Amino acid sequence: MDPGAPSDWEPENIGNNIVPKPTTIVAAPGNVLSVTGDPSSAQSVVLAPGQAVPAVGGFLSVGIDQGTPSGVLGRVTAVATSDSGVTTVEIVPATIEDAYDAFQVNNVVTLDDAVSFDPGESNPGARSGPSRSPSLSKSVSVGAFDCTTEGGITASARFDFGQQTAQVTFDAFRRYLRVTLELRPTLATEIGITAGTSCTLKDSVTPKVFVPVAGPFGIEFKPTLSISVRANTTLTSEMTLVATSGFEVSESRIRALASAPRFEQTFDVRSDTVGADVFLGLKGSLTLAGRVSAGFLAGPQVDFDAVRQSGCFRATGAVTIGAFIEANLITSNWSARLATTTPQRVEIATACRGTGGTTATSTPPTTTDPPAPEPPVIVPGQLTNLQILPSLQCSIESPTDGRSVFYAGANCGTHLAIDGTTYGFIGSPYTVISGPSVTGTGSAADPLVIRTSVAAGDTGVTLDQIDTFVEGSSLYNTAITVNNSGQARAVVLSRAADCYLNQSDFGIGELFPSAVSCTSSNGRRISWTDLSGGATRQEAFYSTIWSIVRSGQPFGDTALESEHDNGAGISWSLTVPEAGSVTTRSRFQLDEPQGAGNARRSGAQEAERENKPLFADE
Repeated sequence: MDPGAPSDWEPENIGNNIVPKPTTIVAAPGNVLSVTGDPSSAQSVVLAPGQAVPAVGGFLSVGIDQGTPSGVLGRVTAVATSDSGVTTVEIVPATIEDAYDAFQVNNVVTLDDAVSFDPGESNPGARSGPSRSPSLSKSVSVGAFDCTTEGGITASARFDFGQQTAQVTFDAFRRYLRVTLELRPTLATEIGITAGTSCTLKDSVTPKVFVPVAGPFGIEFKPTLSISVRANTTLTSEMTLVATSGFEVSESRIRALASAPRFEQTFDVRSDTVGADVFLGLKGSLTLAGRVSAGFLAGPQVDFDAVRQSGCFRATGAVTIGAFIEANLITSNWSARLATTTPQRVEIATACRGTGGTTATSTPPTTTDPPAPEPPVIVPGQLTNLQILPSLQCSIESPTDGRSVFYAGANCGTHLAIDGTTYGFIGSPYTVISGPSVTGTGSAADPLVIRTSVAAGDTGVTLDQIDTFVEGSSLYNTAITVNNSGQARAVVLSRAADCYLNQSDFGIGELFPSAVSCTSSNGRRISWTDLSGGATRQEAFYSTIWSIVRSGQPFGDTALESEHDNGAGISWSLTVPEAGSVTTRSRFQLDEPQGAGNARRSGAQEAERENKPLFADE
């Protein structure tokens, strides 16, 4: 079926409508401190203080996020709250039907949304923190393939799926699922292989990207590449495909979706015979809370053959599609399977051999720039020794640097601007109500919890801040509740710091969706991410950051690209209702290029400037 044609299977009015049952608790982003166990059997989920807790027999759902990259969905079997206020919830697997009254999704997902990225090297789940789009691209040589024969084989390839997108339309209760992919892959191959040999790209070198769809529902994208040779073949080829492909499931019915493929192909034959099939596929695994619930395979297959009677060579192409959905994961007793099929094959090119090599093109050759260098793979860093001061200043150390990631150790803090006055260590001091009180051992099962309560003078506005941290992890979470005992008040709440990463006071700035980073010269970065929504963020000369904080204004969603003595932060413009409260949540995180944090820095380092003024000329 043409994916652009109206579907006679699709139910009416599928939008984005997810309604948990009354017995289901959906944990807020940043309130899940750790998840351990096997998602297919039993898990332990540790919730931060203040997070609503499901009852035994009820259900817990956690959306896919940087902190919970597989999501969580389970029936609660036990609940225990520690002296530190964190709650451990024991769960066993549950289905969407168990935990929701409605679950409809109609979303386009892209690689920009990815929460984890394995480049196919040695670091599964590598991507962490705010980041630019990961790449489903790879250059490989013969050692990256598993072949049915050994020796005498030449095989190399480079593939790139570009900015892959997928449209997901799903209604769990009407048992309907439709996934369409905009395929734009490129593939360059060079092969010299004897007849009867098949080669498949090893899974260990294949890049993988995991992207959230909605709630605990997500997709893992993973390329696959195989070469099967029927006759002794030596050739090089370059191919680009443009096609829309996918599948559609309604109850037990399942069918392929495919537009007419358009290939741009060049190939150069160096042997007297040609007989090879080259397949570049994109595998997709749709998961529910880490459990595979459906899958698909789609991608171009190109066949090279000799036309013996004319001494010519021919290439034909098609898009191969396969899919399945499994019973008892998304809902009860729902299963369908689409055998791998090639709905439409097209002639790509034909060339006749003279002397030397033979080159055929299906479109006029174009001049292209060489591929850009692949960006570094970003992985979680390591943080230790979180401290919160009574002034709501903060300090946290990087073992790689052997010191705090903030200037002077604790030039970091929470500030509140109200009625023209800024409270915090930049401005008027807070009045301490209680804390900082520290509980928990800092383990994944018993995270560190630091509680601090302060008053903004005699305004009637107070702050309750809870910081939660697992020692040695890459991040810590902060929940701040702004309480108001009087009339409704407009306030600006901010978290900001003078950055000192990689043993240096200098770096550049980067903006990401809902996040801002200070980035060092070697690509390591510290970031603040808004988890509750509505924040603005900024990176700038450190004194500019403190001047904005002191002025009581929100940050301006900007960053500086040139190296400077930098600082950064996030801010919320809030209206706190009369005799009410508002809570914000955020995450601080250290990320770094793969390998950058393997060893503690040594040798000469930049001396920290003493008595650096908080407000200085840039």
